[in-house]
Amino acid sequence: MAADGADSFPGATELEIARYRRARPDSLEEASQLYPNELAWRSADGSPENLAAAAASVHPQFVRAHGTALDGSKIILVQGGRYDSSIDVDKYVLTCPHVLDQIVRPDSDDLVTLLIDVRPHTGWPNPPAPTMFPFFKKAAALSNTAQLILAKSNGSSSTPCPAFLGTFGPLRAPSWISPSGTSS
Repeated sequence: MAADGADSFPGATELEIARYRRARPDSLEEASQLYPNELAWRSADGSPENLAAAAASVHPQFVRAHGTALDGSKIILVQGGRYDSSIDVDKYVLTCPHVLDQIVRPDSDDLVTLLIDVRPHTGWPNPPAPTMFPFFKKAAALSNTAQLILAKSNGSSSTPCPAFLGTFGPLRAPSWISPSGTSS
C-alpha cells in the first residue's frame, strides 16, 4: 500500500484523497470508505439532477454561497428563518450539497465555512429553531456518510454544527468574515 493510501482511493485525484484523509485523519480505513460511499450516493440520491430538483423546491435564499471569509474559505449561509416545515426536509438537506457543488469543485482543496442564521425576519416563515432539528440531524447524517460538507468544511468537528440554536439579540459578524460576506 502506498504511504498516502492512494491505492485505497481508485480513480480519485490527489486533492480528493487529501480531502478524505483530512476528514478522517486518524484512520486510513475510514477515510478510504468515504470515497466509495460518496460515489454510490452521487449515482443515486446525490445525482446532479436530484440535487437540482431539490434546490428548485426550496426558497433560493435558504442556503446559498455568500462571499468569502477572511481566511479565504467560501461562505455558505443557511437562513433558518426561511425554513418552511411544509416542504420535505430531504429537499432542504439535498439543497446543501447542490450549493456546495456550485462553489467547490470535487477535485479542489478549497474550504467552506458554514454559517447558520436562525434570526427571524418579517415576511419569512420564521419557525422556532427546534423545528429545524430534523434538517440539522439529516444534514449531519449526510455529511457523515457522503462527506459532502465535512470534507470541504473549515471546521474541526465531525459533523456540521448548528451554531445559533438559541434566541439571541442582535448578532455581529465574527471578525473572520469579510464585509462582503455579511447577511442581507
